[in-house]
Amino acid sequence: MPEIRNSRRNPALDRMKAFLVIGMVFSHTLNFYPIFPFSFCRAFSTYISTMTFPGFLFVLGYVSQIAYFSKERSAVSKRILSGFFKSMAALYICGIAFTLFMQKTVSPQAILNKLLLLELPSYSEFLLSFALLYLAMFLFFPWIKNMSDQAIVILSIFSLGMTFFPYHLITHPIAASIFGCETMFTFPLIPYGIYFLAGIYFCRHKVVFHKWLYPATLLCTFCFAAYHLILQKWPVLFPPTFIQVLGTTGIIYTYYLIARKSFGTYGDALLTFIGRHTLIILVIHNLLLFFSSCLLTALR
Repeated sequence: MPEIRNSRRNPALDRMKAFLVIGMVFSHTLNFYPIFPFSFCRAFSTYISTMTFPGFLFVLGYVSQIAYFSKERSAVSKRILSGFFKSMAALYICGIAFTLFMQKTVSPQAILNKLLLLELPSYSEFLLSFALLYLAMFLFFPWIKNMSDQAIVILSIFSLGMTFFPYHLITHPIAASIFGCETMFTFPLIPYGIYFLAGIYFCRHKVVFHKWLYPATLLCTFCFAAYHLILQKWPVLFPPTFIQVLGTTGIIYTYYLIARKSFGTYGDALLTFIGRHTLIILVIHNLLLFFSSCLLTALR
């Protein structure tokens, strides 16, 4: 999750992160405790799985342009690496908790597999993707900082093109978190990278409502929804498809516009708090879900 501290912090991005994390928390809770009809839980979970990771990538791209790429590398390297280590620590905490409470094993090998990234724990796969993105920002900082708009467009096209990648060739979790995979639930950076690039572009050019771009993204989302309604089948989320990645753009843009509106003094304060502590909130929520599920199973 993007955790960036900066004096020029944009409160709208904190609110957008809050929208995303609230949806993720609710979705994960329904997966464990489906208090609503199955059809609603499945539809809501699909919606959240479709748009949450791209949304966070967009936010991370936007705030990274402010906090990192508008400065010199020497001034921000430690903060970028801090983001990497925080994401990895969160992944390990959730992974060990998942092993103990959900897989119900204290096997050293099972824990070692999580620590060596030979296995990805459910409900935490995205954390490795974020860690790898922070690492990429650190390694390729000069190139990203000086990237032209033309390069952003070319890379965005490449990102979409990678949704046709032969995913069956990938079997390792790290590679799967970069390229995608057919046998694991992962959120690959390259196919979804268009959202990170869009965040950088929106920040550089201070894009808010664009009279051509916004309708175009809504059209993409409409086509995405119509395609699956006509075929009467659920979207394929893992690995990501071309129509899925492109079809989420209207949702993310709409979230961005809504987040720029004020929700009142108390509403803004609450959303800002959630947005600034997304990583901690998600880790604590995962721990509570895993522990409570284990406890209820033991009491039955």
